[in-house]
Amino acid sequence: MPDWQAIGFVSDDFRQEVGGTASIIGVHQDHLNVPSVPIGLAKLAFTIRVHVPLSLPAKNISAVLRFPNGTEQSLGTISQKEVENAQVENRKSGLPHVGFVFSAVAANLQMPTEGMSYLMAKYGEEERVCGVMNIRVKPSSIASQQPSSRSGTDAPKTAT
Repeated sequence: MPDWQAIGFVSDDFRQEVGGTASIIGVHQDHLNVPSVPIGLAKLAFTIRVHVPLSLPAKNISAVLRFPNGTEQSLGTISQKEVENAQVENRKSGLPHVGFVFSAVAANLQMPTEGMSYLMAKYGEEERVCGVMNIRVKPSSIASQQPSSRSGTDAPKTAT
């Protein structure tokens, strides 16, 4: 088992709820079909949860979205001091690890190219892939074509 863990999700939205819980709304599959690239995506949310055992020395924790062309968008950083303070508090409570959540909602996110984008968590200089999104250019589906361009065999069927 790795010494620290991270898991990530790409979704439509992330909401902080009353009482300290969070809701991840509309979790996406590992791919997103788009008509062309580059493209601005109206809204996407990114959530990364990182668990660090108390036995590890405190380090900075950061989260990034890495695009297919290698460029990155920062999703946030938690300082070494904040990690250390959380470890001290959890040690007092008898808990075995500390957990941190990064959440970011991006409007008009520019996807520069087709291919795999990665949600990355970094603990110090060590990084882990914790989520992926494959951006694929796909032509419009039959359902989005004008009715006059459909033949009799590929027109949508209606129930009778």
